[in-house]
Amino acid sequence: MRRWSKEEIEVLRKVYPDAGAKKVAELIGRSVDSVVAKAKELGIRRKRKVVWTDEMVGFLVSNYNVMTMDEIAEYLGVDSVDVLNKARQLGLKKNHHGRVTVVVDDEYVTLEPDDIIMLYENGYFDNLELRRLCRFKFFRDYINSKIGGVLERH
Repeated sequence: MRRWSKEEIEVLRKVYPDAGAKKVAELIGRSVDSVVAKAKELGIRRKRKVVWTDEMVGFLVSNYNVMTMDEIAEYLGVDSVDVLNKARQLGLKKNHHGRVTVVVDDEYVTLEPDDIIMLYENGYFDNLELRRLCRFKFFRDYINSKIGGVLERH
């Protein structure tokens, strides 16, 4: 493990409180985990606390299984660590076994592929929303086989 230089620690002290671990890691060429560990060791904390709105929580829950942490963080304008912490607080778990959590009539619902097909056929999702839900190949292939290729790329 490489020792931290005085310059790296200076960047950590100046940048981490406002911009977070990902930005520091990019600037000094270290892993995010390494930056977080060093910040904790030195007692450096983030200045801002994310205030999660209902819309942000809804987006997180709806997209947790179909987007990466970085994609969600970028969309919401927060750090990926904030996304991970909120997901843990909400009890969300990554699920790559054919189920997706979505918002239906203002409720968080975990759906099987057949449920998604039924909701699509009843107008709850348009083609764009269906594509977003079906980012995983096995999920997309299954739904295509049931709906007749609606998700085929042209």
